[in-house]
Amino acid sequence: MHDRSILLRRKADLDESKQLILEVWTKNLPELGMAHDLKEAFFDLWNAESRAEAESLYQDWQARISPGLQAAFQPLLTAMSNWHEEIFAFFDHPVTNSYTEALNGLLRLATRQGRGYSFRTIRDKLLSTHGFAKHQRPKYGDAWDK
Repeated sequence: MHDRSILLRRKADLDESKQLILEVWTKNLPELGMAHDLKEAFFDLWNAESRAEAESLYQDWQARISPGLQAAFQPLLTAMSNWHEEIFAFFDHPVTNSYTEALNGLLRLATRQGRGYSFRTIRDKLLSTHGFAKHQRPKYGDAWDK
């Protein structure tokens, strides 16, 4: 039960004791070992220097998936197929949309906290605070020091 986190983490991020636990799991369950190796190889795609290299590594990775593991990796394979151009465009222009995703998260938080507010009210609040930027108010004594 507690070893699940070991399987989810990258092998390079594990200390020696956790690597030993991982080795025991993968030696006793070869299919789990193959799945873990495939997971590690997929993450290694993002270390490619160019789009052509990344696409070649992806094709090699996809060919390594055994029929027994096909169902486990199917959601990933479907997403890679549907979003192939967009995903591999990262190698042409290494920019992510993390800023947009962070703002979307803040928007969801504002929506949850402001139950009953209309979309327009939440939108106005976001626009007036420049995306939840906190404004520093002067401390009590600061106004009198001038």
